[in-house]
Amino acid sequence: MSAITTEGATISQTLIIDTIMPYSPSQKPIVAVNYNFPGPSIEAYENDTLVIRVINKLAQPTTVHWHGIFQIGTPDMDGAVGATQCAIPSSGEMTYRFRAYPAGTAWYHGHYLDQYADGLIGPLIIRRRVEPNQEQYDTERVLTVSDWYNDVARTKLLSWYLSKNNTKGIEPIPDAIVVNGKFSQSLFVKTSGATRIRFRIINAAAFSMYTVSIDGLPLHIIELDQTPVVPYTVSSFMINAAQRVSFYVNLNEFDQNFVPPDVPPTKSIYIRFKS
Repeated sequence: MSAITTEGATISQTLIIDTIMPYSPSQKPIVAVNYNFPGPSIEAYENDTLVIRVINKLAQPTTVHWHGIFQIGTPDMDGAVGATQCAIPSSGEMTYRFRAYPAGTAWYHGHYLDQYADGLIGPLIIRRRVEPNQEQYDTERVLTVSDWYNDVARTKLLSWYLSKNNTKGIEPIPDAIVVNGKFSQSLFVKTSGATRIRFRIINAAAFSMYTVSIDGLPLHIIELDQTPVVPYTVSSFMINAAQRVSFYVNLNEFDQNFVPPDVPPTKSIYIRFKS
């Protein structure tokens, strides 16, 4: 068994947790990170030290959990309220310091009650100096998919779910799907002319499992939950809540027969998330 090295750079970042209302005319507040939903991507190389200052501007407590990080020697940095730490109070702050390990597609989310269902999510990408299969793609994109509820989870969904009238324990069904903070019809992923693209898919949903596919293209799977895998090809795959899947596509493999002859040529290809 090889030793784990701890050498690396120190990466510092500040996350401000506050509410926004980005979807007019909806008056639903989003628990945002740095006033964005999802929050900013945190990126580091494996064995770097992450120093993340979290400032809580919410009216209620909060914590942030670093999903996929082993926290070897730093269990108090895991962000699980009531298990590894007390919650960060309103108007308070906490600095998390931990090693970026293991490499792969991770993410962060709120871990106080149901805050991540209301928007407290973001990507956490831990890179290797030499990525497995990196010769297969020229660029990459991160897609964070999540549930959308018209009601606020904290004040309505949770109370409904725990109500004595919900005798069967039925979980609330989401009203829509949101990808990178956009409702699916309004999201455009630009590839900047590249034909070989890696996609890192993060299922940040509280409830839903999704089937992912791209019209006319095979998907070459290369990573499952931060674990590199021998590449294999599928036409679609399912991803459950909190899971991550990386795949690459080659636009030169596009099946021209997929487009009906009466449809004019297009430079756009549809990525589908089916709940």
